Amino acid sequence: MTSSTGELWDRIGLLEEESQQVLIALFEKYETMLGHADSREESQHFFSLLQIVLDQVESCNVNRR
Repeated sequence: MTSSTGELWDRIGLLEEESQQVLIALFEKYETMLGHADSREESQHFFSLLQIVLDQVESCNVNRR
């Protein structure tokens, strides 16, 4: 079952401390996918995007200090 992006945004908005658990679960799933040739490119793309987002968030946090 695939949810619409709007429904997923709504569900994300309801998360509080569970947000870290969601990120860890996604990380683990994509890390596992790295070991499969048919999904390696998708997995590498995920980690590239994750790196970009983490860099942006860390940069914003440094600028606030």
